[in-house]
Amino acid sequence: MTKKEIAAEVMKSLGVDQVWVTSDKQAFTNEHSAHNHQKEVLNKRSLLDEELPEKFTSETTEVTKKKAAELIDEINAAETVEEVEALAEGDTRATVVKAAAERVSALSLKKSGSDTAEGDTGTEGGKED
Repeated sequence: MTKKEIAAEVMKSLGVDQVWVTSDKQAFTNEHSAHNHQKEVLNKRSLLDEELPEKFTSETTEVTKKKAAELIDEINAAETVEEVEALAEGDTRATVVKAAAERVSALSLKKSGSDTAEGDTGTEGGKED
C-alpha cells in the first residue's frame, strides 16, 4: 500500500481529517508522535538525511464517497452477490441500499434458476427404454 492509501484507510476507520504517515508507513493522528517515531526509524537505519513524516488530509486522499449514481451503476454491473456487498459495504444512502438489495435479489434469482436448469434431468431420470 502507498502512504496515501494507508492515510485514507486510517482516516476512514478512525473518522479523523488528517494523519501523518512515516517512511515505514506507520500512521499517526498526532504530528509530534509521528516525528518521534520517524526519528527512531532513522536511528535504526543510520540514515543521514532526515525524512519527515508526510501529512495527509481528507482533501488530499479523496476519502469522499463516490456519487450515488456512479456507485449504483457499478452495483448494477456486478456479477456476483459478493461484488454487490463489497461495493455497498458501509453505505447508508437509501438509493444505494435499495439498488444493492435489488441487485442481490436479481442475482439470487438468476443463480437459483441456473441451478435448477443444470440439475433438471427430466421426469424420466435419465433412464433409457
